[in-house]
Amino acid sequence: MLGVQRRAEGSEATAAIATTAATTITISATTSSEQRHEAFELLLDQLFDLGRSLCDLEALEAAFQPVVAAVADDRWLALFLWRRALPLLDVEAQVRIPRLLGFIIDHQLGFRADPDTNAANDFHVDIPPSDGAVSCGVVVFLFGWGGGTLSDMEDIRGLYREMFPGAILVLLTSNLKESFGLRCECAVAIRAALRAWSSTTPGAKRRLLVHLFSNSGFHTWTEMLQSWSVLTSSDKPVLGVQLPRLEAVLRGVILDSACDSRVPLDSCLQSSVQSVAGLVNQAASMDHDGSDAGRKEAEVAGKKAMHVLIGNHSPVKEYLLKKTSSSLTRLASADTCRVHRLEPPVNLQFIYSEDDSVISSEAVERYIREVQERPGRKGVALERTLKLKKSKHCFHKVNHREEYWRCVRLFASSVLAG
Repeated sequence: MLGVQRRAEGSEATAAIATTAATTITISATTSSEQRHEAFELLLDQLFDLGRSLCDLEALEAAFQPVVAAVADDRWLALFLWRRALPLLDVEAQVRIPRLLGFIIDHQLGFRADPDTNAANDFHVDIPPSDGAVSCGVVVFLFGWGGGTLSDMEDIRGLYREMFPGAILVLLTSNLKESFGLRCECAVAIRAALRAWSSTTPGAKRRLLVHLFSNSGFHTWTEMLQSWSVLTSSDKPVLGVQLPRLEAVLRGVILDSACDSRVPLDSCLQSSVQSVAGLVNQAASMDHDGSDAGRKEAEVAGKKAMHVLIGNHSPVKEYLLKKTSSSLTRLASADTCRVHRLEPPVNLQFIYSEDDSVISSEAVERYIREVQERPGRKGVALERTLKLKKSKHCFHKVNHREEYWRCVRLFASSVLAG
């Protein structure tokens, strides 16, 4: 049960809030979805009323914290937060309530998160269907990109399920780099792999394939490598069962639109803006009455809001430009040094495009050269590459479906054979 209470201390405005509007709104996991949303809407009423009143920063912070707590408990509520925030994207509204829009942007992009206490984001463990398929010893990790959802990886999940009916597929969405929440997601994936291998058909080999997207997926892979190293360095099984060493099970890694260890500011800004724009599009598109006309109108509104955010006068970009360059690029850049040190010498498949505006082809090729220079990779087959002329970041699987599917099928079937 999550109890969220507005607290007010330290200023006249905050004290006034405590006197006139202090309420305790309890959002319980046992209540219906409709009740949870109603309770959350009350929290949003309080927050946006404060934003319109131009209250002091401390009062706004006090009202924002329970909203953050509720979203952490139910990630779906983030869409309701952004749906309420859509009017703030107008230039005139920014002049009136700039701080509230900034709070929401910072929350979405992880700038307000405590890396030591933040929660895990959405994940899914896909087990073999109950139609006779048994564990074949194959585990596939899918690591999403910044702003990507589980549904965004549904197509590639379906491909792996078709190829390996008895496999365990683990889908992790992105999280804050080097954070507790990201480590929690990695722990979920490791436990799922252990359970799969413990029930593997006798004689089947334990095999792992990693398929990651963009720098956010690379952040997850970096955290996974560190977690796996710590768990296997202990003589006592931490999870009740001895985790095999990674070099004994890892067969290959597919890197889609990754990676860049020195993300330029412009690319970082674009990635952040696109991440927010995707969520805003979802939020606006869900605001309808259920009729065909209402759905169409909401879809148009969603696209309009998204174009505002990615346009030349993007309020999100203008807000982010007020931050220091280092605060933006540090969270976005890949920590390739740790991966060079911890990743076993396995087959790698790179899929990228020449015109990717977020992770440049030059950055990917720089990383490929670094990989080739690892002392431990002598004797390992050369890295495979699929370089596309024109394709959107992380959407090669959509823009070049046939070519992408063929590449993934060939690589996965070859490295996981036997």
